[in-house]
Amino acid sequence: MAISRILVVDDSPTERFFLSELLVKNGYLVSMAESGEEAVAQAKQTLPDLIVMWSSRSSPRSCCRRSRPWVELTTMSKKFNLREFQTTLSQQLLAAATRDNTGSRLGFQVGEVSWLVNLADAEEVIPVPTIVKVPGARRWFRGVANIRGNLYAVSDFSDFMGQGVTPDHASCRLLIPHHDFGVNAALLVRSALGLRNVSRYQLRAEQGAHPWVARQYADDQGAVWCDLDFGQLLGNPEFLMVEA
Repeated sequence: MAISRILVVDDSPTERFFLSELLVKNGYLVSMAESGEEAVAQAKQTLPDLIVMWSSRSSPRSCCRRSRPWVELTTMSKKFNLREFQTTLSQQLLAAATRDNTGSRLGFQVGEVSWLVNLADAEEVIPVPTIVKVPGARRWFRGVANIRGNLYAVSDFSDFMGQGVTPDHASCRLLIPHHDFGVNAALLVRSALGLRNVSRYQLRAEQGAHPWVARQYADDQGAVWCDLDFGQLLGNPEFLMVEA
């Protein structure tokens, strides 16, 4: 059986997003967890073909044993077939570990605007699942999606800010805020732009046009990046008012 669904477990947001981005670009369906305990719960729901784990909070063996015994057996039986994959993966992770991750942000595209979000504020970025429309809602509220057995309210971030509807495309992603915010919400964005290091960008003095724009940066080419304040967005009355 070919490997298609992978669970990435890492207590470092930088490495977690880096590895997930690498796997998604290579055609894998990826879910993420930041601890062994969270991985156990997700493994029972998503039934991954492979668990890639490096976490100081729990060992890979204990995670596999506590979730489902077949996870460990399946992984072991595929070690030979995964040798090249594992070698490449190790090289990529080693390269990531040597980089300066002090100012790491996750970049994403909303309409024609480039955005950033603190890795600690984002739970994960996933391909867009089936979204069920809700009658009587505003246009930017796309509906609800079932993500691992939990319902999430999906909002088109571009349309919410008056920048037009995000066209359906394979590059579109759902950006999910960290569970500490206590909101089952997801932002539909045009694409993910990978990890960015804002310590190499220039901080702009201009204030953002919206309260959820924490600050703005300019990169080496002069392009402007907006830094998202997830807390401000999720608590904004306009964002919470989905009725048409």
